[in-house]
Amino acid sequence: MCPHRLATLSQGRIDQWGRLQCVYHGWCFSGSGECKLIPQAPLDGPPVHTFQRACVAVYPSVVQNGIVWFWPSLDPQYKDIITKKKPPYIPELDDPSFTYKIFQRDIAYG
Repeated sequence: MCPHRLATLSQGRIDQWGRLQCVYHGWCFSGSGECKLIPQAPLDGPPVHTFQRACVAVYPSVVQNGIVWFWPSLDPQYKDIITKKKPPYIPELDDPSFTYKIFQRDIAYG
């Protein structure tokens, strides 16, 4: 969830710099959860990543077969869980002849 208005970050997108961008007001987060950009913040103000309340939780995750898999726990014992417990491998998704549909969702934010 984005700390600003609690919009679901899974509905966001990855921007051209590899940051996760919130769909609602465009806040951008690094892979470590730091807020790297608040479009509405003054450019001459303090750096946005210095505010702990502007950061988001980071879960162990991996991309496999074009799918993002994550372990939804902040418990330190699971920090490296993705290296120990792999998601199920789906060989059909690596087959170039396999087809699937891409879809778009409209979210009623506003």
